[in-house]
Amino acid sequence: MEKKIIAKIWNNDQQSMTQEYNNQKSDPIILTRIVSFLTSVILTIAFRAMLQTVHVIAHTQRHERRLEYQRMSSVIPCKNLLSGLHIWNLVIIDNIDFVY
Repeated sequence: MEKKIIAKIWNNDQQSMTQEYNNQKSDPIILTRIVSFLTSVILTIAFRAMLQTVHVIAHTQRHERRLEYQRMSSVIPCKNLLSGLHIWNLVIIDNIDFVY
C-alpha cells in the first residue's frame, strides 16, 4: 500500500517537473550567450590546434626559452650592489633557479 502511494507521489512529481520545464519559454538572449560562449571555446581550441600543427607554438616556446637563458647568463649580480660608506647590502636568496 505504501509503495503504491510513494509511486503515485513520485509520478506526480515527475509529471509536474516536466510540465514546468515545458512551460518555460527559452530566452533568446540567454540562448545567444550560450551559443556564443560555446563557439568561442571551440574556436579557441581549434585555433590552438592549428597553430600546433603548423609548429608556430613550439617555435615561440623554444625561442622564449632561449631568450630567457641568454638573459640569465648575461646578468652580472655585482652591478646591482650599491657601494658606499654607510650602505649595507643584505641578500635574501629564495627560490633559486639552477641554470643547466
